[in-house]
Amino acid sequence: MLTAVGPQTAARASLPTTSRVRSAGSSEYRPFLAAIPFGAAIMAGMALNLAPLMVGTALAACVAAVVSPPVGLAIVALMAPLKSPPVIPAPGFNAVLIGATLLGCVYRLPIDRPAVRTSAPLLLL
Repeated sequence: MLTAVGPQTAARASLPTTSRVRSAGSSEYRPFLAAIPFGAAIMAGMALNLAPLMVGTALAACVAAVVSPPVGLAIVALMAPLKSPPVIPAPGFNAVLIGATLLGCVYRLPIDRPAVRTSAPLLLL
């Protein structure tokens, strides 16, 4: 069965497939976009001195870090330069969030099992 090739089909076929424009919803931006509300809510709680907002958002950020470690790393990157929320006890928010991120990495190991490959430099080592 033969079909006619129109000008639109020929124009689409001639476009290279590697020149795609990345959108703001691409996979590498998603953890950062998910971390922005956590950072904004914690900063708003610190600015307004609202302890329930700080505690609730800090707990939600820790849960998000366990569920999705890239989001936890993005939250750490946003909150590390700032002073830790005063309502979080002694080890501090950053230490608890890093621990939650590491715990999330350990929990993700059975799901995202990395493949161990031996390469020539590894064999020479």
